[in-house]
Amino acid sequence: MRHRLFASAAAALAGAVLAAAGAASGSTAALPHRIVSLSPTATESLFAVGAGPQVTAVDDQSDYPKEAPRTKLSGYTPNV
Repeated sequence: MRHRLFASAAAALAGAVLAAAGAASGSTAALPHRIVSLSPTATESLFAVGAGPQVTAVDDQSDYPKEAPRTKLSGYTPNV
């Protein structure tokens, strides 16, 4: 279960990074307007690559950076 969650979070992060890279190179790909991060690693990485303004919610384990929008979401039991 934990491996699937990590794989999902990694895939989402990779997609966000690739979308940002495509947009930076002149592509017409649209960047996400809102991102929900369900792991501390993904949260830190999103802010590190400059996607912090699009992050609208993070899981309850994400405590860095300070400006990350805190919620009670659980990365272990995500619920749409």
